Amino acid sequence: MEKLPTENTASRAKGFWFVFTQGDDTIVAGLSPSEKKESVYLNGEPVSEKDSAVPFKRHEFAGGENQYRIVFNVRNLTLGNMACALFVNGKPAKTYRVFLKFRLAKVITCAAMGGACGIIGHYFRLPLGIVTPLTPLMVFVFLVLFKSSRDFVFEEIGI
Repeated sequence: MEKLPTENTASRAKGFWFVFTQGDDTIVAGLSPSEKKESVYLNGEPVSEKDSAVPFKRHEFAGGENQYRIVFNVRNLTLGNMACALFVNGKPAKTYRVFLKFRLAKVITCAAMGGACGIIGHYFRLPLGIVTPLTPLMVFVFLVLFKSSRDFVFEEIGI
């Protein structure tokens, strides 16, 4: 990792990063879908790293006089639906939830692309065997080309 984030960030390429501040300590917890790893840093130093094969993974470590525990709750990694909770001395301190924001403009664009494929197929009298797989392929290409980290939303969950 080249540089740790200073605020909560999420992208499918760079992973999901949660930043907690507890007194003088800054805890950065990250989940990388591409590397299938979870990493936790305390004041910029790595304190825990585990494979992220289990949906509820716990990372326990000490910092000064405090015992910390980070818990990742991955509900659906494809949709970016997950939570990360910080516990200090066994008590819940803060929890962040991240999810993929529904964008109506993307849905309308994908529907328009599907309609365009149908019209093009009909105009050129293409057989359904060509048009049918072409439609989801074009929609997939659109979604991959125009994905954005702005589509992810972080919210703090009250404890």
